[in-house]
Amino acid sequence: WSSDVCSSDLTRNTVMLVVHPSVPAQTLAEYMALARAKPGGLFYASSGVGGPNHLAGEIFNRMTGLEITHVPFQGTGLALQAVVSNQVGAMWGFTAGLLPHIRAGSLRALAVGGKERSAALPDIPTAAEAGVPGYEAVSWIGMVAPAGTPKPVLDRLWDAVHAAMQDKGVRDNLIGGGSEIVVSKPDEFRQVLESDFAKYGKLSDLFKTVK
Repeated sequence: WSSDVCSSDLTRNTVMLVVHPSVPAQTLAEYMALARAKPGGLFYASSGVGGPNHLAGEIFNRMTGLEITHVPFQGTGLALQAVVSNQVGAMWGFTAGLLPHIRAGSLRALAVGGKERSAALPDIPTAAEAGVPGYEAVSWIGMVAPAGTPKPVLDRLWDAVHAAMQDKGVRDNLIGGGSEIVVSKPDEFRQVLESDFAKYGKLSDLFKTVK
């Protein structure tokens, strides 16, 4: 490692599958049935090749054996606009950015990509609950320090971050926006990094044709 882990993934933002209200699927199972009936005929938008919502969709395809066609855009904003305007039927996006559209009724949430339901949308099942056991797609924000940073410094940084994340205003703002506060120990964060390297490394074939 070229850096030391000094804190955990401070927050996690779960990826969620949403569809335009015109899509005739009220549940993930119904959406999967549509995809099976029309291989390659359903589409999902993303922020671009290799982005987190692209990877979330590709993992879903591979775990389910479905062929939902990827439509990359130059950024999350354009991808989201495409789904809200019904140019593309679905997308895997971060809960925080999707919440206003879900609450306004311009998007329908079908499943959460995390291991647990979102506190912001507790009625939406996880993908695992809805029929895809083992599915998980989340993003995280963490903190690292240069390799060789003395342990007392790392400990002090962790204490400061932990204290900040207990502030009610910080917590309310993050949770209200769809984020999950984690602040786990450095060793736990290292395991998260190693797990992600292994999981997403299996998708390296996606990038072989990208210039």
